[in-house]
Amino acid sequence: MSWAGFKKNVNRATTQVMMKTGHVERTNDRDYEVEERRFKTMEAAALRLQKESKGYLDSLRPR
Repeated sequence: MSWAGFKKNVNRATTQVMMKTGHVERTNDRDYEVEERRFKTMEAAALRLQKESKGYLDSLRPR
């Protein structure tokens, strides 16, 4: 492992320990939160479309 990689891992481990002990609040990634919210909205719409499409297809099939 390179020296830069080692320093990065030590900094990350230190931050994780401090977050778990309450010395540092969790970091917020605003862009991630926005994209996660968009993904969940899109996922819900896709599931609704899938259910409605299945219902429509079932209504077209002869019984």
